[in-house]
Amino acid sequence: MRGPVRRLGRSAPALLLGALLTLGGAQAQDLTAYGNLARSVDRLTALSAQGDAGALAPEFQAASQAFRGLDPTLTDRSLVLGLSRNLTTAQQRAPSNPVETQANFLLARGLMRKALAEQSLAELRRGEARALTETRLRLIASEFGLDSGSYQALRRDAFARHLNLVAWRLEAAAARKALASLEVVQSDTSAASYLNLTRAASWFTVIQTQGRAQTPPLTTEQFEAALRQLTAGDTAALGSSLAGLRERLSALRDRVSVRPAPVVSPLEGAGGSGPTPPNSTSPSSTPPGSAPSPTASYAAAYAPLGRALSASAVADLPRARAELLSAATTVQQLQESRRAGGQPTQPGLEQLRSDLQRLAGRPAPRRDEVQALLGELSRLEGEAGATSSFAASGPGAFSVSLTRWLAGLRPLLALLLALACAAPLYLLTLAFGRRNPSWRAISTGLWLLLAPLLLEGLGSALGYLGGSGVGALAPALNFTLTQGAYGLFVYGLLSALGLAFLTYGFWGLCRQFGLLGKHQTARTPTQLSKTTLDWEEEI
Repeated sequence: MRGPVRRLGRSAPALLLGALLTLGGAQAQDLTAYGNLARSVDRLTALSAQGDAGALAPEFQAASQAFRGLDPTLTDRSLVLGLSRNLTTAQQRAPSNPVETQANFLLARGLMRKALAEQSLAELRRGEARALTETRLRLIASEFGLDSGSYQALRRDAFARHLNLVAWRLEAAAARKALASLEVVQSDTSAASYLNLTRAASWFTVIQTQGRAQTPPLTTEQFEAALRQLTAGDTAALGSSLAGLRERLSALRDRVSVRPAPVVSPLEGAGGSGPTPPNSTSPSSTPPGSAPSPTASYAAAYAPLGRALSASAVADLPRARAELLSAATTVQQLQESRRAGGQPTQPGLEQLRSDLQRLAGRPAPRRDEVQALLGELSRLEGEAGATSSFAASGPGAFSVSLTRWLAGLRPLLALLLALACAAPLYLLTLAFGRRNPSWRAISTGLWLLLAPLLLEGLGSALGYLGGSGVGALAPALNFTLTQGAYGLFVYGLLSALGLAFLTYGFWGLCRQFGLLGKHQTARTPTQLSKTTLDWEEEI
């Protein structure tokens, strides 16, 4: 087993250090894509260990597809690069070096668990919706190997907003896993020792997020040094490094085995409480008999909607959907805080929450749809007497109705209108051909006037596919003229050019038939009838 480890050379420590340092928090991570990628990578690891090279190709394809679904939902591009590098290196090494292949898979799993842990805490602080929290906690229990009792304790802590206990449970589980992997590492250059040491380093990435691993000092450089010694065959130095790592990890495990006192984490960025624990009422920080500030509560709902508007304007669809879900949660908490403060509830808030969730569930939420819901929030704020007496206007109410009932059909309707443009353009060319320059100018003018419909249909259809999983197509939405402020300028330019070509074409026809020009004279009704006849004969 010495040969495969030797062939790793200097790349193994570098890969480890690069993987451990390319970490960062991510928002709105696609949990379904995460689960698919985790299962694919685990199957690839098992197949590599069995030496079943023939079965790797379809599993690599499944992993690549899952990664493409996860990629757009990760905001930290260094994390995306780290995962991509590990998976790409594993695929390249699979035919010749199964040991390094497995090592890269183990490092990728460490990056994934770290991202899941950090994002979960961030989303729980922001008051993630209960259904998403349940899904996230089940995924965490699976990823960290928690038994039924530990999962129930984690669930209670999450819904009670004891997020320091949630972090502690994940840290303790990762510390136990890292130490268990390190304890079976031998002071030799076998493949088993290399993989177990890599597995311990992978779990250490999760421990690092909490900051406890610094006293006594425990860093990625120490794991890197041990891997370098193992691949170089320096067993004497490796034994000393392993002893130091075991001592530090044991001390860390002993410290995190002590349960800290629970602390209720405040909700970040919203005026209400987070997910409510089972069989309990929502706690309120507002003293009985007093009401929270309506302005502050509504202001909290504007923030995620503003971010959703900004994201949808540049076709950042995953972020737009995530911010819409965040806005829906904030609106729900606003309603609960009004109820807890003794204020009357607003039926419109519940409808707005439903509209936000419905729009977030669509593959490609558009800028004007988000803007309509932003206007609805402003109307509700005015009704509550928070800032103004904003009244619902006809166009505003109509826009919200379209967003509620017809926006889901928007890509299909836009595509049908774009396809319908082909009919008049084809018939015009068929009837008059392209030989007459005046008719060519008229055809060009019609193309330019219909260009906004063509761009809207093509961009909407491709953007819908981009939001449905083909992430590379999402930027096609930016070619539609209803997407950003540039659309008004482009629409005006296309209209001006189209009108110019149409005017030139019809002017040429009028000159051709003597209706315009310096030799034009007054015509009797008989002459006008003859001109009409000449026109028809010419056509």
